[in-house]
Amino acid sequence: MMLLLVLGVIAAVLLFFFLRRSASRTTAKRRKLLPRLCMDLLEIAVQREKAATAVLELMLQVSKANQAFETLLSKNDYFRNSEYLCWLKTSKHIVGKELLEQAILGLPEGEAALAAKFLRRIVDARPEIDHRNDEFVERKRVEYEDLLKSLAKYPLTEEQERAILHDEDRTLVIAGAGTGKTTTLLAKARFLVLSGAVAPEDLLVLSFGRDVADEMQEGLESLG
Repeated sequence: MMLLLVLGVIAAVLLFFFLRRSASRTTAKRRKLLPRLCMDLLEIAVQREKAATAVLELMLQVSKANQAFETLLSKNDYFRNSEYLCWLKTSKHIVGKELLEQAILGLPEGEAALAAKFLRRIVDARPEIDHRNDEFVERKRVEYEDLLKSLAKYPLTEEQERAILHDEDRTLVIAGAGTGKTTTLLAKARFLVLSGAVAPEDLLVLSFGRDVADEMQEGLESLG
């Protein structure tokens, strides 16, 4: 960055002396323009240096934010939406979308890719997070294969196992009558306790139907 400023100053000085030497054949009015021209050239060099410094500082912040996101991706746990919102809150102030898009155009290929990745995560990180969480759930299906088989009287379907293993802040499961919603809810509660994720006294299980509530109470009594 400093090299650009030095080269700009040298160019301005050389141009000044060149024009001054030839100024003897010009009018007095033109000679008065030479200092202003040199000052303009110097100002351009200074502004370019400031812009380069600003981009460097911007990329340091972008790199730090990307590293924080990668840490969330690599942890051995579900990547919850609340964690993304926390990251977004601390990262989206770094730069406006339009300014970052302009900076990307003038960056080297590697840095431009990092800036573009950061911008995608700011605008919509759901595809990346969902893909990562799907892989996490599949690994857990293998890790807890034996436990999952013991959670219900009959073998659970793949959809039921995924509903049990998803650990989002809030999860909505939509299913028709007779598809095993109560079984899934009971298996989820058993999984949380038997896997050591929560203590029984920290669980609250609700139902809008008395028959289902009685069934769940009976199914969970063995957990304490």
